[in-house]
Amino acid sequence: MKILLISPRGAFLSHSGEFVDYVANSREMQTILHYWRGIGTSLPTIAGVTPGNHEMTIVDENLEPLNFEDHYDITCITGMTQQANGAYEIADETFSFNIYSHL
Repeated sequence: MKILLISPRGAFLSHSGEFVDYVANSREMQTILHYWRGIGTSLPTIAGVTPGNHEMTIVDENLEPLNFEDHYDITCITGMTQQANGAYEIADETFSFNIYSHL
C-alpha cells in the first residue's frame, strides 16, 4: 500500500503590522522561530510504526509541492491551526483523486 503523509503549507500567524514588526525585531521570537520549524514528530512517528511492507512518502509542503500524479492509497494530513485551511484544501483535492484521506 502506498501511503502519503502530508504537512500542509502554513499561513503566517497574523496580518497585524505591529505583530509582524514584533516578530521581526524580537530576539525571543527569532529564537522560537529558529527552533519551531519542520514537520514536528507526528508524521515521522506514523512512518516509523507503520509495518515495513507499506511504501511511505512524507511531504512538507513548505519545502516541496504535492504531487498526486503517483497513485496513493491513503493520505494522512496533520498540522497546526495555521495549517488548517491548507489541510482542508488538500483533503478536498485527494477526494477528487479518489484517495482516502485522514485528517
